[in-house]
Amino acid sequence: RNKELIYAIIVISIYLIIFRNLLLVNIHVITEVPSYFSIGSLGVTFLGPGNYLYFLIYVLGGGNGEKFLYIFPFILGSLGFHFLAKQFSNNFIVKYIAPFFFMLNPGSSSILITNPEIIFDYSLLPFIFYFSYKIYKKFNLIDFLYLTGLLIIGQAIYFEMFFIAFIFQFPLILFAISSKIKEFPKFLAYIIAADSMAFISEIGVEIGSYITASSIGAAQYMFGYYL
Repeated sequence: RNKELIYAIIVISIYLIIFRNLLLVNIHVITEVPSYFSIGSLGVTFLGPGNYLYFLIYVLGGGNGEKFLYIFPFILGSLGFHFLAKQFSNNFIVKYIAPFFFMLNPGSSSILITNPEIIFDYSLLPFIFYFSYKIYKKFNLIDFLYLTGLLIIGQAIYFEMFFIAFIFQFPLILFAISSKIKEFPKFLAYIIAADSMAFISEIGVEIGSYITASSIGAAQYMFGYYL
């Protein structure tokens, strides 16, 4: 346990050093950094868990809340990958070095610039894969509730979490098919049920987002923005 605590402190320290400039500056003067909740305005009309989180962050301090949500996913994702790696490997590099590459890579950097909400969902994926795997091995109601809860949290942050999670769950589904396990129909039903609950939890935002996107697309087409 002492080793895990030391590793957690090291992870936190490294990311605080990496993001030290973000901690010191007023986030509203960093014009290159998009607002964490870019679709927050939709929550005013379409209520969902994400709406309450959106308001809570701003009640707690606005810019400081956004700073926290920029840094926290990197810490969570690295620790989550470390936790997942321990379940499948004893290799030092896989357990202690790979977690940093999981979060610090060109893909996550490009996503952070455009859609920082996705980084939060990305950081949850090791835990989602872990609980999906446990359900694959043997169904347990507690694991199913953990999985569903994580998906709902991710959905509250970014409205397509259910789809992102399914991409990571899909290899398990293929493995279950190839293994010809007798419980495959139940396993697939549990995965779909958990993802569906996440989708339903933010159904208002889903509908609002697609309506808004369709309206913008139609307007751009009407006014000749598409050639």
